[in-house]
Amino acid sequence: MTPGTWRRAAPLKPSDFPAGTPLHNFCAWNQAARRPDRRYVIAGDIQTLLRICNVFNVPVATNSVTTGASIGSQLLTKLRETG
Repeated sequence: MTPGTWRRAAPLKPSDFPAGTPLHNFCAWNQAARRPDRRYVIAGDIQTLLRICNVFNVPVATNSVTTGASIGSQLLTKLRETG
């Protein structure tokens, strides 16, 4: 995969998530619907973005603790000072 040439990953399926979880139930409901829900499309885009970040080793902060650790890291501070 090269930058600028990504495609949306395969559609999310209920089997992608543990049974009984909200995401499993939502995907099952969405599959039965005639038209995909807007939230389903957004979830697929987020999943694709996370996969791309994983391929290119881009750090991603998915919660406030990780964000604080990433922003406050000494390595990142040194990179800002030299960059």
